[in-house]
Amino acid sequence: DAMLIVELGPSVVRDANAALLALLGVTAEQFIGSSLRADGAPLDAAALQALSEALAEDGALDAMPLRLQRADGQPRDCLVSAATLQIDGAPHVLCIVRDVSEQLAKDTAMRSGYEALGAQLTDARRERDAARERQAQAENRLDEFTRTVAHDLKAPLRAVQGFAGLLRDRVQAGRTQEAMEYLSHIDRAAQRTLVAGVGHGAGCRRQLFAACDQ
Repeated sequence: DAMLIVELGPSVVRDANAALLALLGVTAEQFIGSSLRADGAPLDAAALQALSEALAEDGALDAMPLRLQRADGQPRDCLVSAATLQIDGAPHVLCIVRDVSEQLAKDTAMRSGYEALGAQLTDARRERDAARERQAQAENRLDEFTRTVAHDLKAPLRAVQGFAGLLRDRVQAGRTQEAMEYLSHIDRAAQRTLVAGVGHGAGCRRQLFAACDQ
């Protein structure tokens, strides 16, 4: 089987065997040391991203459908298995690539199964991306709620702090009537704080529930 070792991150090919070079129609000098993200790479950016995400999520790949592009432009249908390993302290991926183009051309049932598996993987990625988008929207709404509450609570809290200082001075001076007035101001500011918190909390819950329903 065709095999190659790719360094994660830069997606640079660190090694490849003769079967892999023959599959792609390239020489070792052309391929080893190149990046799979570069123009003219044997797989497009979307396919590379799908491989990277599947590997990061599952830790390994087992016969994942993948279409490669030979140097002469000919497409090849393949199955890719992969596992991560450490080389000199850096994360790499060992990929085993099996070209099944000839078998698919001869076997209609196998072709149908191959295409169905590819469609299932595509649907799964779309569902995962949609779930991530919903989660991001919910988190953004929660952040917005937190910022709004913090802003709305500042004014009554500053009032409480200010009147508390005045209250202390009036109590120390024995001016009881003025101290009682400041207590009333503190009470009203505290009520505004509670109302703001409860109101924003209910609104946030409605937004989060709506996001979950979507």
